[in-house]
Amino acid sequence: MSDTKLDNVDMLERIKEVLNEYEDTVPMEEYLLLVKEYKELCVKFERLLQKERERNHKFVNVKRELTEKYEDEIRELNFQIEEYKRENLRYRTILKEKGLLGQNSQDRFLLKQDVHELIEKYFPGEKVKELLLDVIDDLTNSVLDFSNITLKFFDDNKILLLQRAIYKKVMVITEIDNPQILTAITNTILREHFVLIHREFAKRVLEASAVGRGVFKFLENQFIEIDEESERWNNFAVMRFMKEYIYKQKEITKLRKKLDEANLKLEKLTKALNKDSEDIQDYKQKARVKKQLEREIRSIKYELSELEQEFNTSYRENYQLLLEGTTKFLLDKRISIKMQ
Repeated sequence: MSDTKLDNVDMLERIKEVLNEYEDTVPMEEYLLLVKEYKELCVKFERLLQKERERNHKFVNVKRELTEKYEDEIRELNFQIEEYKRENLRYRTILKEKGLLGQNSQDRFLLKQDVHELIEKYFPGEKVKELLLDVIDDLTNSVLDFSNITLKFFDDNKILLLQRAIYKKVMVITEIDNPQILTAITNTILREHFVLIHREFAKRVLEASAVGRGVFKFLENQFIEIDEESERWNNFAVMRFMKEYIYKQKEITKLRKKLDEANLKLEKLTKALNKDSEDIQDYKQKARVKKQLEREIRSIKYELSELEQEFNTSYRENYQLLLEGTTKFLLDKRISIKMQ
């Protein structure tokens, strides 16, 4: 334990030393080397922790202690990395303004406006939202299935999984083969639609809660605050409400479909009656059927109106409050990704 602990300490110190070597603004090539070395050191650090896991069954406690002990150092490292990013942004901006930055360079640094122009070119209008909905559907139907995962797994893996999934779709759609450009587009989309992404995740959490109790493991028996008065719903309250909410939605959908079908029949029958017919009995029969259809349509409309009024009064507003509360719940505890 002691040797590995020293290795971990040495690793953090080495990371700090690498960062301290870059006190001034540096060219992008050196900055990329810095990031590469930083990532390699982080990987090595994680490998050391993995070895500790294999030797010590109390690894979870050891990792928690290490994280807490070096929390300030890790935070400082992240802060320094962000400082270097900002310095390089200013450095490259000045070069571009002076005409010293090659516009056709394969690895040129992308400014914010460049990234947004690419996003607008390839994902105009609602295309970005469509992209994100596809990504979220793919993830929540597989590795981020809320009925099977824990909140900790979601916290620890969501950023990386989102980045990978968005990156792949952006690469396929744009056919860009430059990793730097693809990463810049990916991170910009992720950052600027972070709340929307979590709101869509929240919808999936609520949908899963109506299906079964598997989502209880994800919510971890924590309360969801749904309004400014801090009204809090537990897992059972969420599940009970969502079961009723989805049931009412399905009933409304069925009635609307039934009404559409009846209106279509009435339209066809009306056209048939408007045509000249020599068969009086046939005409009377169709007229009787038409009256029956009209009565049926009035009945369906009344039932639909009552159900929609009940839904709007008792369910729609509470669902929106619950959705916002669940979105806030997913965002509040989560790590925030900083991207330029």
